Amino acid sequence: MPGGIAEMVLLSEREGANQAQVAIVHALRITLAILVIPLLIGLIATVEPAAGASTKATGLSLTDWFWIAICILAGLLARGRVRLPAPIVIVPMLISAGLHLGGLTAFDVPPTITIAIQVFIGINVGGRFAGVSVKSLMAALGAAVLVVTLQITVAVSGALLVAGLMGADPIGLVLAYSPGGLAEMSIIALSIGGDVAFVGVHHIFRVMLALILAPLLLPCIIKKREDG
Repeated sequence: MPGGIAEMVLLSEREGANQAQVAIVHALRITLAILVIPLLIGLIATVEPAAGASTKATGLSLTDWFWIAICILAGLLARGRVRLPAPIVIVPMLISAGLHLGGLTAFDVPPTITIAIQVFIGINVGGRFAGVSVKSLMAALGAAVLVVTLQITVAVSGALLVAGLMGADPIGLVLAYSPGGLAEMSIIALSIGGDVAFVGVHHIFRVMLALILAPLLLPCIIKKREDG
């Protein structure tokens, strides 16, 4: 399922599935998506790192830093308390969106923070392989590669089709449809100057839809296996 790694691991625990296997496959899914998606985007179009953000971010006022701190604090407090997929991402996103739409602030995230977040996301994804044996990793790698290949093929094909029919941005659509994590794909969009809100909203719906459909589909799959 293309849901969030934490949500799918919790669901596997509830349904009595192999949590380690689920976690490994999802960690590989995110890792492979992070590695492959930027390469595919480079083939679709020429993308330069977002340079405009550095000039905008230098003029942040104390009020802007205050609102940034509020968003960060809200995300940290929401973790484990708010029943939403990836609350540490979604809650600050909603607060920031409200602040910007309400005209209370117009800050842009400083590039130093963006770079630091990308570094920590990379460390976080890599850290998920702690304690995993090479044998278990190789056993799950085949399934992960197959799943990611299928998901990325469908995502890129769908993105190019929709972009051609509607004249939309193909890069934004590729990131929106890709099977990577919400935070990871949003950060990639931010780093290339893409529409982060567009990408983020799509991934929020992806995770929520997976959380709704997974419990409904599991009984059907289990029944078919028992009948077989």
